[in-house]
Amino acid sequence: MGGIIKRSVLLAAMLLSLPVFARQFSIELAYGDEASANERLAKKLLHLLGTSELTVGQYSPSNQTDANSKNPFGSRSTYHSYTWSYCLKWTTSTLCERWLDPYVSGHGLGGSPDQSPLETGIASLWAGLKKDIDANEAGSGAMQYGIWNVAGGRQGRTTLNNGVNGIGKRNTLDTSALTEWDLVPEAKDLARDVGRKTADLAILQTYEADDKSGKVMPNMESLRAMAATWTRALRNRLLSNVGEARAAQPGIEFELGEDRPTCEAYLANVDFYEGADKSPGAVPLPLRDLRTYTIQDPQDRYNLCKQVTGLSVYSDAPTVEGQGVTGNNPRDAAYDAVVSAANVAMIDFVGYDPNKITQSAGLSVNQEDISQEIVDYEVGGQEFQKYRATNMRQIASYNNALSEAAAAMRGAAARSDFIQDTSGQINSFKIAKESRNLMQINGLTDGMKLDTLSNTSIASTPIYQQTGVFTSNPDDPAIEKEPSRLTITTLGN
Repeated sequence: MGGIIKRSVLLAAMLLSLPVFARQFSIELAYGDEASANERLAKKLLHLLGTSELTVGQYSPSNQTDANSKNPFGSRSTYHSYTWSYCLKWTTSTLCERWLDPYVSGHGLGGSPDQSPLETGIASLWAGLKKDIDANEAGSGAMQYGIWNVAGGRQGRTTLNNGVNGIGKRNTLDTSALTEWDLVPEAKDLARDVGRKTADLAILQTYEADDKSGKVMPNMESLRAMAATWTRALRNRLLSNVGEARAAQPGIEFELGEDRPTCEAYLANVDFYEGADKSPGAVPLPLRDLRTYTIQDPQDRYNLCKQVTGLSVYSDAPTVEGQGVTGNNPRDAAYDAVVSAANVAMIDFVGYDPNKITQSAGLSVNQEDISQEIVDYEVGGQEFQKYRATNMRQIASYNNALSEAAAAMRGAAARSDFIQDTSGQINSFKIAKESRNLMQINGLTDGMKLDTLSNTSIASTPIYQQTGVFTSNPDDPAIEKEPSRLTITTLGN
């Protein structure tokens, strides 16, 4: 009996001492270890967002980013390509023997030591699948063309260009004629594999030296910082695609890219071309055909280039009529310019219906195009199911879960005098359709930012201060809406 009493007294003494221990420990964390841990986290995030995989021009002081997209040079998923067909081999000053298709990286064909796995893989796949097809035989029906499944027929046009009087970009994709343009499964699988490996390498950067065994979960702040940054990088590329496709259209034909990102840079190349020897081999290949497709004066074309790249990505697809630009003929716009603009809108306004943009151009987007595969785990984490869901459906599911949680809280509060009804606060977390952007939703939460990082070294950096990404303003003017703004954006503007 005595032994039992002694043990019970000892247990009671331990329980009574816990509140005192907790107070001492919390004080120590608040003024010592907790602040140190937050600073370590901040430094880890700064290191992560300065690596080659996650360097983005708007967030990082590094100059190792593309001039046109502000995306990194050194990532496994770096991708340099054009939105227009590029001649790989000229036979005369106006006739090309072999064209490189849009969105295939010539850098990936060149054997350069700094080409990325994505550039090399896609270019190699394209080289193996590309077969020369005569425009007169292509028609407008569905077919495989290189690494894509395509179909034409918009405006009654065939899938491939016929050229003009036998010259020009003959037997190349006519992007304004396309109604379908989808990667073949092999290309999708290759890109997904590179993406997974890129993410794995980035996650390893978040671990301490002793934790890289794969048995330690990455912290949520790092994962969210990665997600927001890659969402921004995707948006950067989409916006630059829109501007470059608009500038490459008939009547302007300024072939912009990372090497010549602005209308001014391209005009300088036009001036060089006008005074150069035009015999084969005398003029750099990208400049050889500047006069092939249009007789428009270069200065007029420059003015049109400035107009179309200075328009909002949400504006009606601009097309050229004489020496002016109109938005009245969206069906004349290139397929990729229209679809890229729709994707930007879906990033900027979660739940946005892309058909608002694509239908006026004679295109339609199905659920397969705008949905992602979701893994839904059962309670316990052992069983799961996969299904496809759009952003709109995911947000609706999230809001429904909050409604159920709020209803449960109201019920619990009604049954007990000791439980406060916080259902209003729970419902305040709901996301209204088109009210926020995906960079913000994917990024650090306000709690992470204010409670964890507000008093650390990251608080003064662009990645932390960028509004619309880590604050609640989806219409922040610092997020570029005009392609020309993206090409001139510098850190801190």
